[in-house]
Amino acid sequence: MSHRQFAPLDYVIFGACLFISIGIGVYHAFKGRHHKTTNEYYFGGKTMGAIPVTLSLIVTYQSSVFLLGMPAELYVYGTMFMWILVGVSIGFVLISLLIAPLLHPLDIKTVYQYLELRYNHHAPRKLASFLGLVVVAIYLGLVLYGPAIALVTVTGFPIWGSFVVVAVGVILYTSIGGYRAVIWADVFQFCIIIVGLLSILIKGLMSLKELNFLTVAKESGRIDFTEISFDPTVRHTVWGLVIGNAFHFFSLGYSQLIVQRILSCKNTSISKRSVRSTIPGFIVFWTSTCTLGLMAFSYFYERGCDPLKSKMIKSPNQILPYFVMNIFEEVPGLPGLFLAALFSATISTLSSGLNSLPIITWEDFLKPIIPTVSDGKTLLIGKCLVILYGGLAIGIAYIILHTGGPILQVTQATFGCINGPVVGMFILGATFRCANYKT
Repeated sequence: MSHRQFAPLDYVIFGACLFISIGIGVYHAFKGRHHKTTNEYYFGGKTMGAIPVTLSLIVTYQSSVFLLGMPAELYVYGTMFMWILVGVSIGFVLISLLIAPLLHPLDIKTVYQYLELRYNHHAPRKLASFLGLVVVAIYLGLVLYGPAIALVTVTGFPIWGSFVVVAVGVILYTSIGGYRAVIWADVFQFCIIIVGLLSILIKGLMSLKELNFLTVAKESGRIDFTEISFDPTVRHTVWGLVIGNAFHFFSLGYSQLIVQRILSCKNTSISKRSVRSTIPGFIVFWTSTCTLGLMAFSYFYERGCDPLKSKMIKSPNQILPYFVMNIFEEVPGLPGLFLAALFSATISTLSSGLNSLPIITWEDFLKPIIPTVSDGKTLLIGKCLVILYGGLAIGIAYIILHTGGPILQVTQATFGCINGPVVGMFILGATFRCANYKT
């Protein structure tokens, strides 16, 4: 089975979406050049409304990891993974009820400042900050790796080239535009992702013609929601996906990426509403991407050609882009729109991370050493740190390139290993009044 390559129109659409994102950063850089402060640069002056914050929260975690990983998961292992939607919903309800009202009223700039205030000692803050830097840096490498796989699948573009092009673009608009550039670029990227997903869903249904993809998936054993085993070696169970992901996404509420958005809201009520409003967005996004996995399975099953088994693609992460290039074979422009949606998901997450890592580095590590630096020099240091962490993300993406395995699985394992101890420190401090930094 063959598929066509990118047409000139595809490159135009893909390139235009990237340039608009960069343009948003440039606009906010010039708009706010006379009143730029660290509060404005990292938190948008703490005057943000619910809608842009909600959309930013959604696309920050609707990264290329999930846009590629979820269809691959459904294609290979079936629908048990969709129980994650229940776990995610519970997790974000808990963030809204417990974390937003706890942290928003505090005069803090990083989530880890709470630990020093709570335990009255700098050691818990330093440890958690270091682990937070590590997990976000690894995550940025993962999301940078995702679209590179898609790009090489549909265009043959070198993977290293993808790393550099995306990272440089994001570094540019994040460093010069700050938090407002990140937020409003996220809103634009949200729209691109929606249009891209809808296009693939509609064209996918048209390509399947009279074939009922749900029937094919069921007959092939891909539809199953009933695995309730307590065996930890079973890949997906109801308990693991619901309870495990409820705790996993609740733990994300203690990450700087989410807390920075909580703190940027005008008041606590808006911050709580913003977090709750993400739940319908995640359900729509992830139901759509899971559906695409089943569509891809039925499409290739009908044609008697599994691209994985036939070695036409090397990784399950390439299933969706390969499917897209086949169904859009006669429709120039739409593969470019898909790739723009995929890169938009990456750019939003990467820009959020690159806006968060410098404030953690400055507030938790550098400021205690050099406390008398002016606000202007602090901003300059922050911009330099954006460039530094962007380069680090490229290096980590190269390392991940040689690890193999489903990208979603690698991401979940990384977050679980590193986030677990950090979340334990927060929950212990918030739950037990007798807890201190020693016990």
